[in-house]
Amino acid sequence: VSTQSTGSGVQEQMAEAFPPEVTVRTASDGGKAALTFCGFGARTKMLFTVYNVGLYVDKETCGKEMAKYKGYNSQKIKDSASFWPAFIKAGFTKMFRIVLVMNLSAQQMKDGLREGLLPVLESQCDDDQTASVILEQLFSHMTNPLPKGTEVNMVCTPEGFFLGMDGKWDDVPYHHLSRAVQALYLGPKPLSGHAKQAFSSELPQTIAEGMDLAAKTETMAVLQEEAKQGEARQAEAKQAEAKHAEGEQAGVKKAEAKQTAAEPSSAPAAPVPAAVAKPSIAALANPKDRRRGRLRAPPPPPPLPKDFKPPASLEAKAFNELSSASVAKTELEELQSTLRRLKADQLETNQKLAKIGRLVEGQQDAGTTIEEIKELFLISHRRERRLQQKSLPWLPTVFRQPLLVVVSAAAGYNFQSSILPKLKTRLGVVAVLFCFMLLYLRRGRGASQQKALEAK
Repeated sequence: VSTQSTGSGVQEQMAEAFPPEVTVRTASDGGKAALTFCGFGARTKMLFTVYNVGLYVDKETCGKEMAKYKGYNSQKIKDSASFWPAFIKAGFTKMFRIVLVMNLSAQQMKDGLREGLLPVLESQCDDDQTASVILEQLFSHMTNPLPKGTEVNMVCTPEGFFLGMDGKWDDVPYHHLSRAVQALYLGPKPLSGHAKQAFSSELPQTIAEGMDLAAKTETMAVLQEEAKQGEARQAEAKQAEAKHAEGEQAGVKKAEAKQTAAEPSSAPAAPVPAAVAKPSIAALANPKDRRRGRLRAPPPPPPLPKDFKPPASLEAKAFNELSSASVAKTELEELQSTLRRLKADQLETNQKLAKIGRLVEGQQDAGTTIEEIKELFLISHRRERRLQQKSLPWLPTVFRQPLLVVVSAAAGYNFQSSILPKLKTRLGVVAVLFCFMLLYLRRGRGASQQKALEAK
């Protein structure tokens, strides 16, 4: 009972030390990312367990960059000579979490890391001096003793290395150190073989889940892009409609202005000024004065009657202009509604074809594009339609399919897709009927011979 309780207690402690997902610092400006747990193992020295080390990765990016290893199991990953080098060179973020099982001083931790890191760093750097400088900068952040249960997080990114201890993060801006730490635990001679085996067991599932997550993200991005394009098209259509409405209003106003200008004024005539009033009879006695009076004071126009109406031609012209404008507006609205409906149908069709293409694309080779899949789909659909129309057009539909099935079963071919496109339909049917007739005649002849023998 005590042994079981102790084992369960250790498992609980390990579960707390290695949660399924953690958020850690991954950039110099304080940026963070969520990483997924991929197993842990013990680091032993002289039969004593010093610490447990666990691996965390960025699941989505890992699935993208390690997609060609999908389907590998733990044994295949372990035996593969290319998986771990490709895993180390991949550009996604990885983290090694160390949880101490015994009390260590800062010097003991430095010595243990120096023993494994220095040879790897020297192979990564151009000279030994650079490797020593990198190690000294790393060890400068390890000054305090490390009691049992201390967590040391080593984040490896393509840009650099980040060290997290006791809630404090330090930046070591050397990508050589990032590669060296990965090679230390994932290389051909890892510090912990148990840990590497545990990583091999967990990584296949992580890669598969990361690929699914990346596919979902890409699908969502495509759908969002299509939605944005649809919104942009709708906005353009609205703007075009608004401009057209403004143009129609301007045309109506112009027609009204023309009609108003064509109608004569119904206001009363202005009174004749006194200066140009009709001269008296005495003033017109002189012929010169009469001529001057006629020139200066022409007779005013007669006043318009109260029941005056403009000519019918003007009314008809204005009415025709307004009617033509109204008819043009109605026709334009119908055309616009038809265009919007066609655009909506086309958008829906494009979305369905895009979804079919994406679904089929996951089962095709990497070189096949969505346009090729669409073209193949349409070609196969049209070909099936043509074959259905060409298959015995003179035969009723009720008897067409059974006859095709019987003949194809007897011939051992797909009659609809192989024989009919190559042979003339009617000749093939005549040949089949002729065969049936020969069989019938042969059968009748055999029966007649049998009766003759019985008579003898």
